[in-house]
Amino acid sequence: MASVLSSTLSARRRLMRSVRRHHNTNTTMLLEKKSKTNIGVGLGIILQIAGRAIISPGDSGSILGLMLVLAGAVLFIWGCMNYAEGKGHSKWLGLLGLLSCLGLIILVVMPDHHKESK
Repeated sequence: MASVLSSTLSARRRLMRSVRRHHNTNTTMLLEKKSKTNIGVGLGIILQIAGRAIISPGDSGSILGLMLVLAGAVLFIWGCMNYAEGKGHSKWLGLLGLLSCLGLIILVVMPDHHKESK
């Protein structure tokens, strides 16, 4: 029983070391840009969802909902611009955020040019 427990703990330690090593090599985006990306993309999505929930035809809440959707889109695009810049690309590639989640997916699969600098 003790040998099974020992081998299980050993395998778990090897797995955790492997995960840490993999995690450290893939998190090379600039930290300042990473936090701005999280704020912009996260708040942008939340505001867009809230705005769409408020919008109802012929209601005065439609204007507020539309304003929330637009503010959310601006924040989302700003977050995408920071993401592109954090990965070493031109911030103007962040305008892919105009494509919403599709644009964000395109940015995610683009290579990180800061990997080479670390």
